[in-house]
Order: sequence, then structure tokens, then C-alpha cells
Amino acid sequence: MTLRDVLLRAYPRSWRYEDGEELAGVLAQKRLTLGVVADVVGNGVRQHLYRDEPWKICGAGLVLWNSANFAAWSWLPYATFVRLYLAGFPNWMPGVNR
Repeated sequence: MTLRDVLLRAYPRSWRYEDGEELAGVLAQKRLTLGVVADVVGNGVRQHLYRDEPWKICGAGLVLWNSANFAAWSWLPYATFVRLYLAGFPNWMPGVNR
């Protein structure tokens, strides 16, 4: 499987059935630079957004949203622990004498 075949797989199956041979011919004539690869992959993603069912698009948005929230807030307990550790754990458990 060549890079051109992988790039064609970036497009939905129905699109490849209709226009895949034409794109394969264009890619065979072009030199594959980073810009061409990014353009083909970006347009393939756009075709997925146009042709896919709405629940897939909403699901992908929710996955990205939850991943961003997890990445943004998962460090907070560790930062609090480090702050308390560096401060000598003042009053971190009220009523417990050390």
C-alpha cells in the first residue's frame, strides 16, 4: 500500500467510489509534498463531515470537548498536593495533631 492509497482512504467510501479514480490519477501525476498531503487529508476530513451522519459529527465533538476538559483539569489535584506538600501540609486534616 503506497502513500497515495493511504491518502485516498482519507475520503469516505462513497466518495472514493464516485471520484477516487480521478483523484488517484491526479496524485499519480503530482509530486507528494507536505502541502499536497495536508490538502488531501484536510479535504478528506471535510468530505467526511459533509457525508457522515449527524450523530458521528456530534459524537466527535463531544469526544474532543471531554478530552480537552480532562487535559485542562486533570492536573489540578496534583498541583494542590504539591502546594500543600511544599507548605508542610498546614491544616490539611483538621483535628489531627502531628
